[in-house]
Amino acid sequence: CRRGGIFWHPLEQRLYWRDIRFKHIHCYDPASKTFKRWEVPGILGSLAPCVNGGLLLGFEDKIAHFDLDSSKIKILFDSKSGLRMNDGLTDPAGRFWVGQADDEFQERGKLFRFDPDGQCHVMEEGLTISNGLDWDISRQRFYIADSPKHVIHIFDYDHDSGMIRNRRTFIEFNDDDGVPDGFILDTQGYLWCCMWDGYKIVRISPEGEI
Repeated sequence: CRRGGIFWHPLEQRLYWRDIRFKHIHCYDPASKTFKRWEVPGILGSLAPCVNGGLLLGFEDKIAHFDLDSSKIKILFDSKSGLRMNDGLTDPAGRFWVGQADDEFQERGKLFRFDPDGQCHVMEEGLTISNGLDWDISRQRFYIADSPKHVIHIFDYDHDSGMIRNRRTFIEFNDDDGVPDGFILDTQGYLWCCMWDGYKIVRISPEGEI
């Protein structure tokens, strides 16, 4: 249920997803076969469920809580950078990670970690457009794509502290492959990546082989 663009809510038994440019949150209830839609006041990059209700949002240059009943938004963190938040999701400990998108490709983007205690930490800098964050099942490896650079980075990840270190290239794509965008890891450690403008999904082994 952690995926930042679309997720299944295990408590509500509903499917949620977002439309970035139209600034909409969508919900489908398969029990009643009904849809619901909310509008937010900004470009919406990611969302994640909260255990106490509502959603965490990465939108515009902020992280916020969205109340589904009242549609009220409470700003929890404002980067004040003017760079929009893009893909984000929660790690196995419930920390919300969200990366920025620098649409001018000036490498000004940052990766943030928003903790349950309300503290926000900068985990990485120098990103252009971050995409597709995820962790492997061992909780020892963290992955993030920098889309315009056609690369997916890998870090060592410490689950207890929530720290990442030792950034290196996991895989670098050719221009003909398309642009690495959203991805998710399966239980075998294989990474499934959607290639924007490449018209395909690629499955990548833990050794970085397609």
